[in-house]
Amino acid sequence: MPERNFRDRRRGGLLEVRTKGTRPGRGIEQEHGMTEYTPKAVVTAGTGGIGLETALGLARRGWDLTLVGRDPERGKAAVARVDEAAGRGAGRFVGADLSSLAATRLLGERLAGEGGLDLLVNNVGGMWTERRESPEGVELSIVLNHLSPYVLTGTLTDALAEAAPSRIVNVTSSAVAAAQAVFEEAEPPGPHYGLAATGRAKPAHLAHTVELAERLRPRGVSVFASTPGPPRRTTPRG
Repeated sequence: MPERNFRDRRRGGLLEVRTKGTRPGRGIEQEHGMTEYTPKAVVTAGTGGIGLETALGLARRGWDLTLVGRDPERGKAAVARVDEAAGRGAGRFVGADLSSLAATRLLGERLAGEGGLDLLVNNVGGMWTERRESPEGVELSIVLNHLSPYVLTGTLTDALAEAAPSRIVNVTSSAVAAAQAVFEEAEPPGPHYGLAATGRAKPAHLAHTVELAERLRPRGVSVFASTPGPPRRTTPRG
């Protein structure tokens, strides 16, 4: 694969890396001056694992990809793989900390300002044996597995409707089986148990998925939940 030149740009506190000379677009210039429509997708936690494999599959099918993650070096490597899979400059990396709801909203507003979006894959997630908090003081597995995708989806709803028919895919897991039947509060008192915390967040997001699917159907946006099965290693996505 030929060496690619990458460019870093900072906009509103977000880091963006893309192959030099590429930009978000809605079409690829073809022979005779015709422009072919190119669908756009955003994949969170897209620099490795399930997110990157999803992006590679879409790139091979002619999509433009925005990969959201935290590490610029992993972002560069992921963009190079996406471009190689697509045979053109199809990918870009946008750095954002999705453990922060404020940063997530900023990301969504920035991406929404770029126009219609055909696909949003909410792949970010995580589980920890020790209790951690977001910058807003909320238990972190609840944020990454439910609240952060909820906020990002809300800010991108109009962009998805603009590109209808479009879709949202929420990546879930078998952790729903560990959920405790405690619904009075998101984080019941007592010791922290990582699987149970994630298990509470996943059903909450499944319920949101069902409600969102009904609400967005009239706008031409389909909403799905998908579980990829057990991973080979248990590392946080993002």
